[in-house]
Amino acid sequence: MWQEKDGGEMNWEEAKSYCKNLKLGGQEWRLPSISELQTLSIGCEKGRKGDGYCDTYKGPGEKGLYWQKGVWDYQGNKYDWFWSSSPSSYANGAWVVYFNSGNAGTNAIANYFQVRCVAGRL
Repeated sequence: MWQEKDGGEMNWEEAKSYCKNLKLGGQEWRLPSISELQTLSIGCEKGRKGDGYCDTYKGPGEKGLYWQKGVWDYQGNKYDWFWSSSPSSYANGAWVVYFNSGNAGTNAIANYFQVRCVAGRL
């Protein structure tokens, strides 16, 4: 189950802590893995495979994003980039999904991106 509204912008360590401490519906929440987060990405197969990205804001979801309609309450976020719990092979990096262009990539854990927590098994 996905958290309906995002938790705002925070760095990676804050994101992990936020999800771990989230109290909603009696569930145990966590930051999703990159593979879990990518299950919501649609309309850009090459982005899901890590072979590139698609045109920015030309996806089939709300506001041209590359995510499934109705899964999340889109609130016009400053960034459409979301943290995963998956660290990258680069020092001080973690995987993110860029729902504005449909691809996944790595970014510095000190940067601030959106957070959406998940509960249970997907």
